[in-house]
Amino acid sequence: MRKRHQRQILELLETIREAQSERLYEDCQSGALRIGQFIEELEGEGTNAVSLLETYCDLLYKAYDGQINDRPLNRQLNKIESSIKYELKPSKYKVLFLPYYDNTWESMKSVYEMFSNDPLFETEVVIIPIMRNTNVGVKFIWEDYLTPSGTPNTHYDIYSFEEDMPDIVFYNQPYDGVNIPKFQSHNIRKYTDCMIYIPYGLTPIGAMGEPLESNNTGLQAIHLCDLYISQSKPFCNQYTKGTPLDAKSLISGHPRCDCLFAAKIYGNYNHYPEWESMIGNRRVIFLNTHYSYMIEGAVAHPGVRKVIDTIAKREDLFLIWRPHPQAYLMKVSVKMQVMLDFVQSHERMILDRTPSITPAYMYSNAVVSLFPSSVVMDALFLDLPVFLLGREGSNSALAGNLKNPLFDAIAHEDFNQPLPAGDSDPQGLELYTEQCIYAPLDKFLYEIERGEDSMQEARAQFRIQEFPHADGTIAKTILEEVKKILG
Repeated sequence: MRKRHQRQILELLETIREAQSERLYEDCQSGALRIGQFIEELEGEGTNAVSLLETYCDLLYKAYDGQINDRPLNRQLNKIESSIKYELKPSKYKVLFLPYYDNTWESMKSVYEMFSNDPLFETEVVIIPIMRNTNVGVKFIWEDYLTPSGTPNTHYDIYSFEEDMPDIVFYNQPYDGVNIPKFQSHNIRKYTDCMIYIPYGLTPIGAMGEPLESNNTGLQAIHLCDLYISQSKPFCNQYTKGTPLDAKSLISGHPRCDCLFAAKIYGNYNHYPEWESMIGNRRVIFLNTHYSYMIEGAVAHPGVRKVIDTIAKREDLFLIWRPHPQAYLMKVSVKMQVMLDFVQSHERMILDRTPSITPAYMYSNAVVSLFPSSVVMDALFLDLPVFLLGREGSNSALAGNLKNPLFDAIAHEDFNQPLPAGDSDPQGLELYTEQCIYAPLDKFLYEIERGEDSMQEARAQFRIQEFPHADGTIAKTILEEVKKILG
């Protein structure tokens, strides 16, 4: 019996109480018979609750004939209610998982596997559709990326919250504005007792400015949760302290780390022999670019071109470029399109559009990233050297956060030097680019090519602080916490 079944029985029992107070004994009998049949369908014959219901029906006959008053009926209803609550405790809890983009599934994959393997739970996955603004207007995005990997899931049109009434819902899409009404958080709230929010990626704590930081805790969809999965104590100190989420936070570590752990330790990721053949014995650079740097009208960071050109010239290096998936929905700048076409056709370069980002990490020796995103945190968890290319402008979020521990664990362009105004000082900008971007980037790439790692110790210290649960057991911790909540 699932919890929702027990709830339905108790609700029907309350309806019988009301009918009894109006002396509608035939309706009471009909309701009692329906409850008995429902219990036997779920639990089989021989339950005490059904026996008590049968006695209640006998008492109804006597009350109808005037042999007894309602007092014995009320006592019997109390016995039935107690039996339903304590004899027919739920033996199964329904857990619903609501991922969206293929790249975000791994934030809850290990949790899904842990709950699916526990006999106390029945699991179901529904990939929710989202709407995105593109260069041709709002576009509806949905793809069944799970069936090919062997994970069963239900189409969003078929799934019904009203019929299913899940006991627990895991979700990682906090932006209700891009969800269809059915999957907006306030609607989910109507049909479940427990909403658990898992952030869709690891957060570089304090390394980003507003409004990006407020997305960790400030959205209504997040505040509606009953349990907030937090990646570390420093994360909670930065984002949830002093907010309603503080009492809801479970400092378990981010379950994304379970997938990364399994990939690194056990080789659990999609292997691509064609990639391996192309790479050979070369050192691999993984390039990460956010779509906001790539779209038409955005100024292309010169470091991206520098990475591509450098690798093209050095036979011992190989490039895997994985632009943010949303970049393909936008109209990219001419410069970026030229670079994408170049990489697509180069024999020592891969333009990665596979469903999971994890293989790109596994085949790489280092990461170069535009923006201190969750990709940087993934790389640091995996102990990959990282070079960060920053935003243009001396007032950028990066320029004001260089004291953050993240910047002690990674290499980056020289943000300490003021950036000249491009229009008024082209020579100064060119000098800045050569000295503050190209020079440290060349040094980084040279180290990687030679197999050197000058920041290994600093990364180790960062991982101790930021990844307290790095042994693949985060999903297990979440499972144990949910069982406590269920009692």
